[in-house]
Amino acid sequence: MKNDRDAFDQTSGFPLQWSWDVKRSEMTCSEQLPALLGYPEQDSITLAQLLASAQKSQLPHLKQLVKEVYQKHLTRETRMIIDNGSQRFVGLLCVWNDPRSADLIQGTFEVLIRVPSAEVEAELFHYLYVHAKVGMLVLDEQQRIIMVNHEFCRETGFELDELLGVSADIFGNHERDPSLYEKIWKSVAKSGFWIGELLGRDKQGLTFAHELTLQKIQIPSQTQTFYVAISKRLDISMNRWLDSENEDLQTPSLSQLPKVAELKQLMEQIFSSLPADRTMVTFVFQPYFSRNISESMRHWLIGNRLLDIPDEMTIGLLTNELFAGCIVVPRNLGIIHRELQSFVELLHHKVGDESAESDIEIQATVGVSILATDAASVAQMISHASQAMVASRSRGEMSVTYFDHRIQKKMDHKQILARLLDKAIDQGHIDVFYQPIIEMKSLKLVKFEALFRVSLDTKLSYNIQELIQLAEEYGWIDRIDNAVTSRALKDLLVLQKHFNAPELQVSVNRSMSNDRISHCCLEDTLQLVMDARIDPKLVTVELTESSFLADIERQMAWIERLKKEGIEIAIDDFGTGYSSFAYLLQLPINLIKIDRSFVIGLTLGSNEYMMIEMVTSLVHKMGGKVVAEGVEDAETLRTLSHAKVDYVQGFLFSKPLSMTHITSGKIDRYFSQYERYLVAENADRARDIMMRDYPRIGMDHKLDLARQRMHERQVNFLVVLENSSCCGILREAELNAAISPYIGTESEQQRDLITLNRRVHQVMRKGGYDEVSSDCEISVVRRLFQANADTIVIVTGESGVCIGIITPEIILQIL
Repeated sequence: MKNDRDAFDQTSGFPLQWSWDVKRSEMTCSEQLPALLGYPEQDSITLAQLLASAQKSQLPHLKQLVKEVYQKHLTRETRMIIDNGSQRFVGLLCVWNDPRSADLIQGTFEVLIRVPSAEVEAELFHYLYVHAKVGMLVLDEQQRIIMVNHEFCRETGFELDELLGVSADIFGNHERDPSLYEKIWKSVAKSGFWIGELLGRDKQGLTFAHELTLQKIQIPSQTQTFYVAISKRLDISMNRWLDSENEDLQTPSLSQLPKVAELKQLMEQIFSSLPADRTMVTFVFQPYFSRNISESMRHWLIGNRLLDIPDEMTIGLLTNELFAGCIVVPRNLGIIHRELQSFVELLHHKVGDESAESDIEIQATVGVSILATDAASVAQMISHASQAMVASRSRGEMSVTYFDHRIQKKMDHKQILARLLDKAIDQGHIDVFYQPIIEMKSLKLVKFEALFRVSLDTKLSYNIQELIQLAEEYGWIDRIDNAVTSRALKDLLVLQKHFNAPELQVSVNRSMSNDRISHCCLEDTLQLVMDARIDPKLVTVELTESSFLADIERQMAWIERLKKEGIEIAIDDFGTGYSSFAYLLQLPINLIKIDRSFVIGLTLGSNEYMMIEMVTSLVHKMGGKVVAEGVEDAETLRTLSHAKVDYVQGFLFSKPLSMTHITSGKIDRYFSQYERYLVAENADRARDIMMRDYPRIGMDHKLDLARQRMHERQVNFLVVLENSSCCGILREAELNAAISPYIGTESEQQRDLITLNRRVHQVMRKGGYDEVSSDCEISVVRRLFQANADTIVIVTGESGVCIGIITPEIILQIL
């Protein structure tokens, strides 16, 4: 029998070997190993005893490790904490599979270091608790203080006997934000801990900032629950650093900001390496605080806010109270202003931060200078930005002020509109106009889209889209959307009564640009629909493609909730954002709205047409429908009919109208006058599929005009007419062969331009087309294309004039 302490001394630093025969369940090991692991009376041990000598919490991991080694023929190692009753130590366990025998597991165990016993460990942690350089509290189930260390008493000014038995609420600002503390305790109850920054009060009632870790602890031997709070007072840490002469101290964020000389040097380096397509923007700002706080608290707050500045932004100190910075951005005033506005917002309030730090607001007067606009050097930019900051302060505005008066005038225009818009929203002066959405098949008005309108009390020029962008930038768009949605739901009942159509629907827009902050856009929409007591199946919610897809995972749950209630979901402005067909497969939507930019001037066979047709086909297969916006003429309606779009919307039917205009009879329910422009579902005659607005030119027109028309219509042919009858086809190849190839190049000369003066009849090919009457069966037209795939079929009326054409692309659409 060997003493386990002797075994530790003898084996420390030497690997002890062991092996385990899996089939025989036999183990052989070094003779020192049993005593070392707490089995001094045994000559050998089992594999189970080897693993069980470790702390109980390690046992599942050790079993899994041995299993993997045996099954996968691996080599593994891990550290074990051993407590054999008289001592505790850490050992390294190595395990591998013997390559000569698959059923033999081998390994070594090596003593690494002795660790304190449980008694010494408890004493060590108690000393650490009492003398820690951070404040520590222990609370009971009722959140009363039952233990407190010296550092916490020192930081808050309380004596020990003044805190024991007292509620922890004594330190908080509960009356300012009681909901925050409720959230903190709910988080502790749910996840077992909470970490964040808070504002507290000391014995004198002064506000201080501290980082708090609050953890729930349930000791296995006790049924009672405890809470341990670790508090690090942040502004005291700042004072210690400011007062310390030790340069090796870890400095807080504000101390890492470059001082004036270093800042100018950094800005000169940025200036000298500025890319050609970028500009440098310099700004100077002075912060102001909403509450009277100490200098150390001001330093800490500013330093903490500046942790979130973009990597591209450089900021430093001009004086103790004055800051300067610069950023390299594209030469775009909108981008410049957004970056600076975001910076001011960052100082003002940390978006999404639930800590009580946000209880103290920081505002700033910011002066701005832009390289090559009002300054040509770093020194000049700093000077101009400082002057602009002083001007901003003299105007009494906490905002961004530009040195260049032209830019400032433009920004003043924007800020005036913003103030007026904010006032109009607050006073409820929002109007709602309605534009009809028409079902393609029946040409019947089936739905109205509710659109935001407002009349501001100003002579300044503006448009609605500009105001919407302002509302999104300032975070007011939810207020507008809620007001429009609420009004539209009420007006729907009036519209249904006016048209005697209880099935009439309404579509409302919801911008999600601010939803990452509020997280309630779709929740508010559902609540508004429920409060209106309208059948949810009559409501469609339109979401812009880019804002929805930017956060698709979080939105999916609410989308499904709305759909479950019967509300339809539409993706608005499709094609202008992500434009990925892969997204269509995962979007839980009912409608896709094709943006008007793809619809205006649409022609058969164009890239835009092919995209619309492809999207429509895919959406139909997924069980959805497609709306085309921006329909302004009958030929566009016909082309969309070819693409089998379900609904159309645009000025062809009506511009957006007020409720007064609608109810006074300014719009009809049916638009049967456009029936002749629809492609019949069972089209069997040439007139049913022909293109009426076809590319054409006269015989005596110059080739220069022919070249322009082909480019404008994006086609490779023109129908040549004489007295409204077709006399030939001018192909792009014939046109190119007839004009000089040097036109539009550096080698172009006057004699090259003369070729553009030639006439169409001089170069066009006679024939190259087939001619049919308007009532010709499509089967006949199809055979013409089978005989000549490149032909153009001219459709004639009763008098023999050309009333339309059929191209290969059209015939392919109906196959």
